[in-house]
Amino acid sequence: MDVMFGLYLASLLVIVTAFLLLKNQTKKLRFIIWGVTTMLVIAPLLSLAIGGSIARTEENMWAAGSIFYIFPLIFGTGLIILIIGLFKEKGS
Repeated sequence: MDVMFGLYLASLLVIVTAFLLLKNQTKKLRFIIWGVTTMLVIAPLLSLAIGGSIARTEENMWAAGSIFYIFPLIFGTGLIILIIGLFKEKGS
């Protein structure tokens, strides 16, 4: 199995698992867990997979430096989701 395929598969499994575990939770808890999951698990896996795929496609290992652009974008998205969850009203 290709390493990039394994990283994409691991990302997909994390997303599906988080979705299934948070099905009956409050929106506040869902936002918090999705934010943490995105920052700590999904961001590294997807940035490595996408950066590696770009490097392989371009046939230039320096293109793997795109990881340094992709990771902060995904991490920042997770941080925003986490902040929304932290400041969300408890009743909603």
